[in-house]
Amino acid sequence: MRNFSNKFRNFSGDKKLSLIKKIIWFVISFINIKFNSNISKRIYLKKFYINKKLINKNDFFKTKSPVRLVCNTFWQSINWKEINEHLKNDLKILEVGCGTGRYFEFLKKVSNSTKFNYTGIDINNINNIKKKNKFFYLDNANNVNLYLEKVNFLFTQSAIEHFENDLTFFKKISKYLNKKKKKFIQVHLFPSESCLYTYLFHGYRHYNYKMISKLTESFDDNHNFYLFHIGSKHTNKFTFQQITLNRVFKKKVNTIDIKKLKKSIQMDNEIETFNNASFYGLVILSNLEIKNFLKR
Repeated sequence: MRNFSNKFRNFSGDKKLSLIKKIIWFVISFINIKFNSNISKRIYLKKFYINKKLINKNDFFKTKSPVRLVCNTFWQSINWKEINEHLKNDLKILEVGCGTGRYFEFLKKVSNSTKFNYTGIDINNINNIKKKNKFFYLDNANNVNLYLEKVNFLFTQSAIEHFENDLTFFKKISKYLNKKKKKFIQVHLFPSESCLYTYLFHGYRHYNYKMISKLTESFDDNHNFYLFHIGSKHTNKFTFQQITLNRVFKKKVNTIDIKKLKKSIQMDNEIETFNNASFYGLVILSNLEIKNFLKR
């Protein structure tokens, strides 16, 4: 089991759990967080500093999730123009766990008119997206290797924590890239340890350094790894107070205090350490180097 998945239980927090299973899920997750280890020496740690202008412009999703809002600023900060140049102006994107496919429209808006082809796969046919979008495929993440030949940029947003066998997913990708030696970019955004308290029961796992290191073990030396720490303790506190507590007490969240959120983000920008990330962003560059992956 451990060779296929970064999980310590056979059930997901996404499903309706009995009280006993909820206790088991939470205790195991808590222990997993406390018994963390150092990050692999192959992975470069980076802090993501959010441009305040992006927060003011971030109206693409009418989201009530502060963490999702912060993640959206990461996608907006990517230097799409330079990425496209490195890929010879032939950007072909694959999103795994695409849900409704909303990030296809989002990326079109934030990529500064960068032209790209898009393919999305998901195990669920949400809102009958397969009928509405010819670029969508109903498939399991474990079959990701079937789509890699025709793409050069793969991303996931809040998805790999829902993959039962996350290590298998990355091994399928590494097996292909280790052999092909093609220029390829991956971006994976997923929940950190802090999400145990802000998201509570969510997916199979929240990731710590040890688990992230395992994701990269099967890649050879032609790959560079960067782990961005997105958000910090002030965003976490804001999320817990305005979202998590309301969910615990089954209160409907109609709006969030945008002014307080902006202040929380600004305070997080002043933190220099890598502690208490709200979310992680793992960037994997294969057979290429991009000096300015994020816009300055």
